[in-house]
Amino acid sequence: NTSATTRRLFDDGTIETKNAGTVVQHLDLNNRNYLFGESHTLTSTGKDNTIGGGKSNSILGNSSGSFIGGGTGNCICNTNIAGTTIEGMEVIGGGMGNCILSNRGCNAILGGCNNCISSSIDGVNSYLNIIGGGRDNTIDAEEHNTISGGQNGIIRGNNFANHVIAGGASNSITGSHTGGSAYNY
Repeated sequence: NTSATTRRLFDDGTIETKNAGTVVQHLDLNNRNYLFGESHTLTSTGKDNTIGGGKSNSILGNSSGSFIGGGTGNCICNTNIAGTTIEGMEVIGGGMGNCILSNRGCNAILGGCNNCISSSIDGVNSYLNIIGGGRDNTIDAEEHNTISGGQNGIIRGNNFANHVIAGGASNSITGSHTGGSAYNY
């Protein structure tokens, strides 16, 4: 029967549920990593990660305590840089194509499309940044930065903290300083 649901407990402490031959639930009881939905990838060496639903979402790298609620094509990847502590605990609530590529942790994207929080600049440890929603927004900066929504918003810079873009289109805060700026055009 091709539409049957099967559940299997493996010797390595995992439980897998398939529906019509597709994995729809994967529980790693040893590392407390849980996947619900279809075609997800979890290759994290960390523990306590959950993908709650949706399709083709990923948690990679050294992520621990990270959560993707649902949506499609969202990705969390924590990488370890010498001398830094990965705190993990990244959150993507849902949406499509959102990514958190961090080397420290505690960042959140609540929803939207193609939003990204990253640590691509040398020396930047993205930490406690939030993108509320919108599309094509980017935070590539230190900590406590927020893009509430809008489109094509960018907060980027070394030693960059405490900045806000409330919304709008194509707003940017860039440079190399710690401050406290707010933009909404």
